[in-house]
Amino acid sequence: MNPSIIPVAMKSPSTMTPTMTMATVAMTTGLSKELDSAMATIQSLDGQIHVLSAEVTSLRKVVDQLSGMPDALSKLDELELSDLEKRLESAAKNARDMLTAKRVAAAAAVQSHEANACALCLERPKGMVFNCGHQTCRICGDIIKDQCPFCRKKITARIR
Repeated sequence: MNPSIIPVAMKSPSTMTPTMTMATVAMTTGLSKELDSAMATIQSLDGQIHVLSAEVTSLRKVVDQLSGMPDALSKLDELELSDLEKRLESAAKNARDMLTAKRVAAAAAVQSHEANACALCLERPKGMVFNCGHQTCRICGDIIKDQCPFCRKKITARIR
């Protein structure tokens, strides 16, 4: 093995030059600082894990209470149970109100579609008006010959 390519760590202190020794010390010092920094980061993360673990435990307790788990409820006193009941009643009211609002919106959308849909095919939107005032979609309106299918008046004008 060529002595000039032997790694510094493998050389004995007596074969190392002063420049090599200083380089080794500098490299070791740099690694030591990186190691210290990494250890500080690990300790910080360990602390954060501990805090988050405590929060998870606390949140599980609340979820168990809100879910009505008997073990969780049995640990509450009368005042806490009363407060929980009020919160759940309020949440139930909010859920009912939201459900009602969504149902009303869905019904309005269906009604709007039905009000705007052609009364013959019930699929396409109205797009043609006859002289009598009745309306159909353009496709159904083009198929109709002489009479309005609703009032049987003679069709003299079609407005698109």
